[in-house]
Amino acid sequence: DLHSFPTRRSSDLIKAIKTRITQLGQQEKLIKLQSIQLDLKYHQPLKSKTALRLENVSKEVGSRILFPNITFSVPTGAKVAIIGQNGTGKSALFEMIVNHEDGVTLSPQSKIGFFDQKLANLDPDQTILENVSNKSNYPESLIRILLARLYFSGDAIFKKVSSLSGGEKVKVLLGKIFLSDANVLLLDEPTNFLDISTREELESVLISYPGTVFFASHDQRLISTVATHLIVFEDGNVRFIPGKYQEYTEKTDSQPQDQNQLLLLQHELTSVMSRLSLPLLKDKENESLEQRYLGLLEEIKQLKEGK
Repeated sequence: DLHSFPTRRSSDLIKAIKTRITQLGQQEKLIKLQSIQLDLKYHQPLKSKTALRLENVSKEVGSRILFPNITFSVPTGAKVAIIGQNGTGKSALFEMIVNHEDGVTLSPQSKIGFFDQKLANLDPDQTILENVSNKSNYPESLIRILLARLYFSGDAIFKKVSSLSGGEKVKVLLGKIFLSDANVLLLDEPTNFLDISTREELESVLISYPGTVFFASHDQRLISTVATHLIVFEDGNVRFIPGKYQEYTEKTDSQPQDQNQLLLLQHELTSVMSRLSLPLLKDKENESLEQRYLGLLEEIKQLKEGK
């Protein structure tokens, strides 16, 4: 039947395409799920039980006191989320730790890996692979796996950093820090410029990281998933709280908990809005940020309505 032949052929073609799409999806899922095991043998382990000790540490900016006389110890291996409003001193605390200011004591074996938004530790004339491999003791095979987890696979790893977008440079620097010989990480807003899928990969890498991690963030999911301890900046005070974020919120009354959640959402909204204004974003990054922006507006609306 000549009339039915094209129909049958089209039908077979559609089935073949669907099968191929399914196979590609399965392959992509296998690549995405390929695990990465960060090994403490590639980082000099801390011998002391305490990674960081703050003793009567204060910080002033002009006549303004950011935080007065904070004292606490952080155990080795902790994943510490630093939360609070912008301008309360979270970045200042990072700088005090990096500079080993008075009252700040780190374990003698500490090697700090510091991430901030300046991205100063990247060489723009080197490739992605070269940047991440520098000062890394890991084999290239594992470096490639981590880069694939951050969505740099195949020939993409040979791109020069100078050609990358802002979000891609953030991912390269995170990969470089994770695979360096650092054993104490300080990450100041590491999810800025990252799309949702890369944020999920970042969670996985942070959980598997064998050293001690401090990260400042407004990303509630990241905080809930990764943090084992909290440093909370609130009302001019700083508190160190052992335990996960869920445990912290469960100990508060429902109204303060709602207020704290609303504060985190509003801060993340501010961060997303500032990132949307940057000219370096690619279409995919911009679309992901717009989706997150709309999602945050809806979450804030529902929380204010008490739903």
